[in-house]
Amino acid sequence: MTSQQTFPTAPALPLARADRSVAIVGMACEYPDAPSPAALWDLVTTGRQAFRPFPPGRLDIKSYSAASVGEADSIPDIRCALLADYAFDREAFRVP
Repeated sequence: MTSQQTFPTAPALPLARADRSVAIVGMACEYPDAPSPAALWDLVTTGRQAFRPFPPGRLDIKSYSAASVGEADSIPDIRCALLADYAFDREAFRVP
């Protein structure tokens, strides 16, 4: 015989009224291979991925590859999703 535990249900929320409605008036994003929300949605719904090998000169991958997965300070995979023509402003974020 099994016992069943019951939990109280949350009260029903009233339908949104005109004075409490929410409208999304704009959206923006930029992901690899998806410079807009529509392109991102297309990427997701078609099952495509924007991962590719690290570009030469971007990271010395040999310095981070490990003999075994899980080794400290190692990268288990050498693929990434990077924005084309993007430059991180190190000075603005105080990164040495």
